[in-house]
Amino acid sequence: MNNLALLDDVAGTDLRPNGPLAPPTTRRRRPLHDAAEGRFPSDWPGPGPIDLSVHDLPHRSSTTEWWYLNTHVETNTGRRLSLFAAFFRIVKGHDPHTKEPSYAHSLTWALTDADRGIYLGDSCVDPAAPEMGLERIKNGLGARDLRLNRAISEILARGKVPSPDRIFDAPIFVGERKLELDFGGARFHKLEDGRYRLELANDKAGVAADLTFTLQKPPTRHGDDGVVRGLSGEQMFYYFVPRCAVTGSVTLDGQVQPLAKGQGWYDHEFGGSAAFGVSVTPAPAAAAAKEPEQVDIAWNWAAVQLEDGRDLSAYSLVRVADGKILYQWAIVSEASGASRAYKDLVLEPVAHWRSTRTFYEYPVHGTSRCRAPASISPSMRPSKTRSS
Repeated sequence: MNNLALLDDVAGTDLRPNGPLAPPTTRRRRPLHDAAEGRFPSDWPGPGPIDLSVHDLPHRSSTTEWWYLNTHVETNTGRRLSLFAAFFRIVKGHDPHTKEPSYAHSLTWALTDADRGIYLGDSCVDPAAPEMGLERIKNGLGARDLRLNRAISEILARGKVPSPDRIFDAPIFVGERKLELDFGGARFHKLEDGRYRLELANDKAGVAADLTFTLQKPPTRHGDDGVVRGLSGEQMFYYFVPRCAVTGSVTLDGQVQPLAKGQGWYDHEFGGSAAFGVSVTPAPAAAAAKEPEQVDIAWNWAAVQLEDGRDLSAYSLVRVADGKILYQWAIVSEASGASRAYKDLVLEPVAHWRSTRTFYEYPVHGTSRCRAPASISPSMRPSKTRSS
């Protein structure tokens, strides 16, 4: 079971303003003044550069929040690898007396050796996950297959979770004054010099990573000036750093391998749903056409780092039943760090693969096209790998 399916109750997301990586002047469709007007949570970024010393931290208004990193590296021996890690936090309830929120956490990460066709993944969930999973099934939020729900319920009732997920076996810590995440020994934190360090280990698989990310571009807002909207009142703020230099080492088969070079990506998304008390605004009129109240939505997302220094990130929200695109945005980041947003784009999967473990279907080959003046049309085809 995917840990998002188990934990996520929301339908479906230090650079200083005048520092050396401060964003150049960019053209925006609309400044995010809404926070001051009460239309967005007050702890969301306002107009202007995003202050990472503030917004890397967890946001109290958010019911769903995650920190995500991705990197492609090459070891000193010439071995080419890629790695991603995602740290999730959601509100699971509130104290009946103090009204303070309590949180559940999950982590998923994996290292891929495309040349050798190897994928080494790890997925960890909160100790409260069995109880939360049972509650979701009880409330009709489980799988559509009743037999699958019964089978999963038997596992959850024993205080366990279905493989490949596993329950954290060490405490969770989330810093409130500086970026410091420790999810059962997997750590992501900010160093005093402004770099970011990621430490991961899966002793059973004999794989680990100790990586440092140095930002090479300023943080950039995705979507509608940073806002990503869902269909049921959800709103997330989404910023990303499209290019980072990555150094450090990875461990494979128990052997530490220093990196010769590496390039990475960092993003952070936070927000939630009106049902959890987050102030939200309605979707734009053009996108607010009447849709079925409950629909399956696919999130198609891609990020491409180009050799000329430009970077492209695009996403679309697609109704699974008929493939209708409900929202879509693309952000092109120039080599200088300036960025432009586009809605006139195509993000089109052209081939799919179905997992025999989860029975989910994933796009494995796609194209993305942003029309002039961006004129970027990459084709994305991942290497073949096998799970291990």
